Amino acid sequence: HQGSQNQDPEGKTGLSYEMVDAGKTAYLTVQLPAHLSEDPLVEFSERSCHISTQGLSGNIELQFPIVPQTSTWTFCNGILDVVLEKVPPELPGVDPEYISEAEFS
Repeated sequence: HQGSQNQDPEGKTGLSYEMVDAGKTAYLTVQLPAHLSEDPLVEFSERSCHISTQGLSGNIELQFPIVPQTSTWTFCNGILDVVLEKVPPELPGVDPEYISEAEFS
């Protein structure tokens, strides 16, 4: 059979996850071992999502910056659903004081 499971010398846990990019947000679905009796701990930083639970932990590096304060997660039946709130891209050359041209018609 194909593909031997090599243990990573870094000690990564090999979380299996799926990321869906939805514009302003991204959805991360992580499959955790079904035997977990406690909710995991999920910590966000601007470029990663750290998941730890009952001695297991894993870090998911992100391809984009997020807003840790507004990112959320829920855990149900071994599935961890994470909603990552992306940092909005800065629009070059737009004055934040300038609201809309409708006022000047």
